[in-house]
Amino acid sequence: MNGLSSPMDVAASIINLLLIAILLAGFVALCLWFYRKFTRGDKANRQTPVEIASERYAKGEINKEQFEQIKKDLA
Repeated sequence: MNGLSSPMDVAASIINLLLIAILLAGFVALCLWFYRKFTRGDKANRQTPVEIASERYAKGEINKEQFEQIKKDLA
């Protein structure tokens, strides 16, 4: 016997290879998602420095002069 002796063995081998390929692709996709998520690759969640300063001013963490100075420094 040389390993693949019937059409069922061939079909089973092809199905196994497809399942392995699907699992591998899923693992790679998951790794890419984690990499982008945790290395700030998601630009939709990023704020500009002026937006951050504006939020801090709205919360009362900085006063108007500090806010204006930050905007001036960043311009």
